[in-house]
Amino acid sequence: MYTVIYLYRVGKNNIKTFLETNDKLKEIFLDNGALEDQIYRAEDLQGKNGCQGILDLVELKPDEQVFLGQSVFRNQSHYEEVLDRVQENEENEQLMMNLTQSVDVSKTFMGTFVTPD
Repeated sequence: MYTVIYLYRVGKNNIKTFLETNDKLKEIFLDNGALEDQIYRAEDLQGKNGCQGILDLVELKPDEQVFLGQSVFRNQSHYEEVLDRVQENEENEQLMMNLTQSVDVSKTFMGTFVTPD
């Protein structure tokens, strides 16, 4: 399996727009073949059991909330195929503009992970 994650810092005034935009993007990704697409709201970012917390890595302003986005695909080529189809969707461009207005993308973390062989 292949998963893409995003760690978003969203201003509290932008949460509604961010979530509405992500709901629409989720539909587009799933309609174009993504296996899963979820957004999670951070509940506890403090480290526990000897581990560092997310707040040790990410500077969070008092008016920000952290969200984790996760999309799942069969493999990297499946991800690339879905992404190509999503980018052809007419609504995608407007939704991405909405997203960049609700989130500072330059402060968003992104990573890809694969299941071990």
